[in-house]
Amino acid sequence: MSVDLKKFEQKIDDIITKCTKLQKENLSLKKRESEFLNQRNELIEKHGVTLNRLENLIKRLKNFNNEN
Repeated sequence: MSVDLKKFEQKIDDIITKCTKLQKENLSLKKRESEFLNQRNELIEKHGVTLNRLENLIKRLKNFNNEN
């Protein structure tokens, strides 16, 4: 009976160790996700600014062509 109890305790310890590891990994993944979302938002903003600049350049070129 004592051997079975020791095996059971070891299994419980293993589960606790794995749970702790998974919690740390989960926190790390959430942090990375947050960083990626921030980076994505920055890229979306830069894309919008670039798109507006390109549209303005195209308009200027069209106006230049129409004037000549």
